[in-house]
Amino acid sequence: MLDGVLSDCMYNAGWTEDIRKIVDHLHCQYPEAPLFAVGTSIGANVLVKYLGEDGVNIPLVGAAAICSTWDLLICDRFINRKLVQKFYDKALTIGLQGYAQLSSCRHQPILSRLADWEGIKKSRSVRDFDNYATRLVGKYETVDTYYRRCSSASFVGNVSVPLLCISTLDDPVCTREAIPWDECNPFILLEVENLHQEAIGVIILIT
Repeated sequence: MLDGVLSDCMYNAGWTEDIRKIVDHLHCQYPEAPLFAVGTSIGANVLVKYLGEDGVNIPLVGAAAICSTWDLLICDRFINRKLVQKFYDKALTIGLQGYAQLSSCRHQPILSRLADWEGIKKSRSVRDFDNYATRLVGKYETVDTYYRRCSSASFVGNVSVPLLCISTLDDPVCTREAIPWDECNPFILLEVENLHQEAIGVIILIT
């Protein structure tokens, strides 16, 4: 619940402390239970980064990353190329602005001194939002610095538990260009499909 969140760090594509504490808590509560984790999109990026940061010192027995952004800097460049990507960019920005507004109502003393609220209101892209909010709250020098430091592709080589990664070649946001083809180690199974073709197959099956 937001009422119980007092941390200065809210939205951040590379913030792994929350998942680390949750996994550690569950492991302490149920030490004999096998724990698995699944992340999608930005959540997948956070999950893979966490797995890479902690390496063998992790209580999970397996994980799955679905449509991870992998490289935030590459995805930032990609999302501004064509009209369909710009549509997603705008929709995501509106969602982030709403999230920030909700958070400010609950955490005004914390967030008002960290973020540029006028900039947030004027944001027309995810990059704008990250410049006026995420970068400042996370204390990154620039937006590109934030993207580079929080990209899971830089950590995937250190993953030491079985990890299933599912990506699509025609994802409108998480581009194939960001997939770390060569960095995946033997613990990682990378499954890549064509989203459009798979969707057609599902439609045929339903009808």
